[in-house]
Amino acid sequence: MKRVWKYNAFCLVVFLCLTGIAFAQDNKPIKRWVTGTVIATDTRAIPNTIVVNTRDWKGRELTVGAQVLSDTEITVNGRPAVLQSVNAGDKVSMIYFREPARLVAKKIEVRR
Repeated sequence: MKRVWKYNAFCLVVFLCLTGIAFAQDNKPIKRWVTGTVIATDTRAIPNTIVVNTRDWKGRELTVGAQVLSDTEITVNGRPAVLQSVNAGDKVSMIYFREPARLVAKKIEVRR
C-alpha cells in the first residue's frame, strides 16, 4: 500500500511541475499579424495607438488596437514614416506582439 501512495504522490508532483511550466510559458509575448484597414490612430495618447479593422480566420470582423512604441518600424509604400502620416482608411499590414496586458505593434506597413 505504501508503494502505491508513493507512486501517486510522485505522479502528482510531476503533474504540478509540468502544469507550472505551462503557466510560466503563457507570459511570453505571442507574435501575430493582421492585414486590414486603419480605423484610427492616436498620436496624443501615451503610448501612441493604432486601430485596425480586419477579419479573423472564420471571416468574422475583428478590431485590433495596438500600442505604437518608439522602436516600431513604420513604412508607407516602402519608405520610412511616422505614425502621424498614417491615415484612417489606409490599407495596412501590421505585425504585433500579444503580451499579457497589451498589444504592441512592431512593424506597420501602409499601402496607398
